[in-house]
Amino acid sequence: MRKWLYLLLVFHLLANLIWILLDKSSLAWDQAGHTLISLNFLDFFKGISQVNFFQISDYYPPLVHIIAALIMIFTGPVLLVGPLVVTVFFLMAITFLYLYTKEVFNDEKVAIFSAYFFSFLPVVYGQSRDFLLEIPLIALILGSLYFLEKSKKFSNLKNSLFAAILLSFALLTKWVAIIYLFIP
Repeated sequence: MRKWLYLLLVFHLLANLIWILLDKSSLAWDQAGHTLISLNFLDFFKGISQVNFFQISDYYPPLVHIIAALIMIFTGPVLLVGPLVVTVFFLMAITFLYLYTKEVFNDEKVAIFSAYFFSFLPVVYGQSRDFLLEIPLIALILGSLYFLEKSKKFSNLKNSLFAAILLSFALLTKWVAIIYLFIP
């Protein structure tokens, strides 16, 4: 059954890569803002910027921007890096949803159906190719929920720690992560 998950991941990876490479449209407002924040972190890491680390972004937590900036150290300031980072988080979201659903329902067919359904939702699939923070947030929350479920009410220390680490990464992506995790 896992072959269907791998097939889904390969399909989305190839489809997003083709889309990102062929898309020549200018960046929308939010995508341009996230790209600029990543470029500012890149300048900071290179020692070019005189701006304090904590003043680079005055609203968004820095995790995804820092990841993009660290990749840009090796690739240069390429605009494709942001959407590629989000694509990796999209693949993580699909995988964590599959694992979480399998853990909750103990049914691999339900898990694979959930992953397929989620991955082709128009809003999710559309945003998986844009440099926005929602897909990374979803991936990290799903990962945290998966490890939280595996911890069996915090009785397994390793899985509890993984859940806490992914929650902290989600908070470093968007501060509203705490709401999305604790309300359910």
